[in-house]
Amino acid sequence: MKKIIICLIMALLVVGSADAQKKTRKKTSGKARTTATTKASPQQPVINGETKWKDKAEAGDAEAQYQLAAYLDRAGRYDEALKWFLKAAEQDFPMAFFKLGWRVRIQESPVYERMGITADSLYNKAHKLALPLAKNGNAWGQLVMGYLYEFGAGGLAKNHEEAFKWFLKSAEQGNAEAQERVGCYYYYGLGIAKNKEEGVKWYRKAAEQGDPDAQCVIGDFYMQGDGGFAKNEKEGLKWYRKAAANEQQDAKVKIVKLGKNAKENKKYDKFYGTWTSARGTTFTITPGPYLNLSGAGKFSGEWTSNGELYVSFGYPDEIHLRYNKGYLYDRNGRMYWRIGD
Repeated sequence: MKKIIICLIMALLVVGSADAQKKTRKKTSGKARTTATTKASPQQPVINGETKWKDKAEAGDAEAQYQLAAYLDRAGRYDEALKWFLKAAEQDFPMAFFKLGWRVRIQESPVYERMGITADSLYNKAHKLALPLAKNGNAWGQLVMGYLYEFGAGGLAKNHEEAFKWFLKSAEQGNAEAQERVGCYYYYGLGIAKNKEEGVKWYRKAAEQGDPDAQCVIGDFYMQGDGGFAKNEKEGLKWYRKAAANEQQDAKVKIVKLGKNAKENKKYDKFYGTWTSARGTTFTITPGPYLNLSGAGKFSGEWTSNGELYVSFGYPDEIHLRYNKGYLYDRNGRMYWRIGD
């Protein structure tokens, strides 16, 4: 296990160094252009999700280390998140290995391959750690088993029935993340007969415990008058803001779309416009949760609070575009500039 963690740290350091070198070369290549009106991304505010877990995490609590890492990961603060995921992994916390597997999977760097680090190896480690814990009634081990069955990872075939079984065991012990998954499974009939009323009950439990995805769903219910909720835009916005404070990116996009707060909307203005790269790749970002790629249709896009655009092309293909002083950079260090600037 220590060997896996050491290799992972080394690989991520190499990847980070390579990205930094590419960015430096591109900035000095003569193709980069700056604008007098561009402002740096705003400083990260101190947010409850961070302060809630940091003291316990620094004291060595593995669950707190994972929770802090998950919060930082949602916020797009990946280097900080990695530090805490690794600390939790050093204590054999199975969810940390599951999340690290996800991170390696979406980053897809050849450095990992050369060092023998794969998403599957991390998922397998999560499975090995989680199974005995789950059988002994540990809620986090049960949550991991649910995820592994949900995604068909760690040597397990995708199986919603099995995933639901493990999520429910964890949720009944009060795990908010598992409660959100149980709510989803009941509401949409995944691995269990559809039962919207039961789904709403579990979503509510998770939201009240601070699960950001569940908070966003409750906001949706109020906005749409769904799930047995009377339509109430004020209540919906309240729950979106709770989720956004927990760095739930979809909630932030929905707040922007509602246009109820000019200050909330304006911080995303720097993204809007048509962008291009030296390779001629061109795309347009418009207000709302869409990234329009030339000739490719619309894909969901979400903006993080520290100036990063997260774009999902459908599982498992994701990309991230990081904004820095007037430019967007993808994870390979490729730079894009806005046409007309």
